[in-house]
Amino acid sequence: MGQLEEIIEEKTPLGEKVCQAILAKAKKLGVAGDESSVAPWGKARFTLSKDPYSQENSLIGIWQNALDMDCGKILFHGDGSAYAEFDILKPHPTLPGMQILAIEAWLKNGEVKTDLQLIPDVESGVAHGATPTAPRMNRRKRLKFSGRPSPVSMPNGKR
Repeated sequence: MGQLEEIIEEKTPLGEKVCQAILAKAKKLGVAGDESSVAPWGKARFTLSKDPYSQENSLIGIWQNALDMDCGKILFHGDGSAYAEFDILKPHPTLPGMQILAIEAWLKNGEVKTDLQLIPDVESGVAHGATPTAPRMNRRKRLKFSGRPSPVSMPNGKR
């Protein structure tokens, strides 16, 4: 067994713990879809990378979607801590006008914490914190332009 395989085997229990935390967060929000497609430990492609600071090996796992595009990663540092993120790209169920970009997870001292990366959903037309039925402002009506400068913008008010 090579060095990469040994490290993968060593990190598998904690890696699966991190993946389960991401899946649990996705389920809680109702955005999990097919459970086998949310951060599955066994489907990551793994490589080793030398940490330039500590000179220790870091294990990096990359998940890909059905189009072979990267959609998540997990990184185990030499000190045993880990960071992972997995793309979700779905509307937030309780924050109108927001999209869940990804779910992040951190592992330190055996404890996993998760959080969301959120972005405004510009397609929805709803500002963050507004209700979905809030009217959209019509910018053209607000910014009338007659083609000539207003008297205030000219020196001494002359046209």
